[in-house]
Amino acid sequence: MLLHDFTNPIEIFLISSFGASILEYITSWGMEKLFHARWWDYSHYRFNIQGRICLLGAIVFGFGGVLIIDVVQPQVERLTAMIPLLAVHVICAVAAIVVIIDTIVTVVGIVGLSERLAKFSEAVQERAEKAGDSWQWGKEEFREKMHDLSESSQERVANMRQLVSSALNWQQRRMIRSFPRMRSTDSTKYSKIMETVREMLRRK
Repeated sequence: MLLHDFTNPIEIFLISSFGASILEYITSWGMEKLFHARWWDYSHYRFNIQGRICLLGAIVFGFGGVLIIDVVQPQVERLTAMIPLLAVHVICAVAAIVVIIDTIVTVVGIVGLSERLAKFSEAVQERAEKAGDSWQWGKEEFREKMHDLSESSQERVANMRQLVSSALNWQQRRMIRSFPRMRSTDSTKYSKIMETVREMLRRK
């Protein structure tokens, strides 16, 4: 909608790059404050700003904007022109309701992630102590543990996977699995727990 009247590809590219990067930066900051977690991190890319946005991402957004405005949108307009206006309005209203419901479900599901991670950590450590073992958090530590464990101990890991399912709700597990660089801003330990949970879920 914002770029509808622009025809110059260079202008579209620049506005898309800056506009999407600003939106991504604000989204990253807002989600970090709301959920106490960093969902993505571009620190490993050159020319980044606080790991929230990077030059490569801006370039991709720019080309994406040109593609959408010059290629995709004309085809969308051609198709929607064949649909009665009332039907278009109904479809848009239904789509908007679905997006709102999805947003509410996602937010409600993610809130309290740090508390859930803390409870999960306590439960795992408690089980490990009862078995005369110790548990170190982190992806590499988990891989080592998996490599070293005997068959009977593998069963304990399977039990811990079940513990993940009971401690973290579906939305929390999905987000941890979907964002490989997601980390907690509350505690390095929680970030390590996320790494371990991600590795557990990946090996299912």
